[in-house]
This record gives sequence, structure tokens and C-alpha cells, in this order.
Amino acid sequence: NSISFINYGIPLQNYFNNYSKFLFPKIILSLIFLSGIFYTLLYYIAFLITQDYKYYNQPACGFSCVLFGLQYIYYCLSYNDETFALKRTLSHLFYVAMFIPNSSFVGHLSGLLGGFVVTKTLELN
Repeated sequence: NSISFINYGIPLQNYFNNYSKFLFPKIILSLIFLSGIFYTLLYYIAFLITQDYKYYNQPACGFSCVLFGLQYIYYCLSYNDETFALKRTLSHLFYVAMFIPNSSFVGHLSGLLGGFVVTKTLELN
């Protein structure tokens, strides 16, 4: 997570500091909040579909969901192409899910969804 935060966080912080020194921290807080909402919502939908109570009580902890949101924003800004950013971030999401044991696919997906919402809210493209 630290390496990813350095790779995506520092360039984005430098970019957003051109507008306001408070914009990047607001984006981080927005990603934390949105990823938590999407995480809860996705598991609640899974519970409604399956009626399995294990989805109703899923603990979550970590910053990697925010990193997936930052990664999506970074690729949107770098390539000015939302489709490419989505494909690239999704491929990274599936890579992490396949090769890193016990990683939260839903948690990382919720961060990506949060990054999408932040990108649309800020009208970055």
C-alpha cells in the first residue's frame, strides 16, 4: 500500500495542489467515505439476493480501497480516457484478487467505484 500511495498519491497531490492545498485531503476523505458506503451497499445487496447472513456481518479494514480510487483518478487524468482508466484499474483489481490471498475484492471494487464518483463529481474529464 505504501508504494502504491507513493506512485499515485504524490503526483495527484502535486496536481491538485495547483487548485487548492485542501483539495487532495478532501478527495482522500471522500474516497474513504464513498468506499465505505459502496462496501456496505454491495454486501447488503449480496445479503438480499442470497439471504445468507455472512454477508450481513462483513468486517472491513484497510486503505487499499482508497488506493484503487486514486489509481482510477490517476489514469483518468494521465490518459484523459475513462474507458482506459476503468480497464486498467479493473485488470489490477483482478490481478490482486487472483494473486494476493485474503484480499477483499469487494473492498477494492468499492474503492474503484468511489474513484469513479469523485471523478464525475469533480468533472476531471
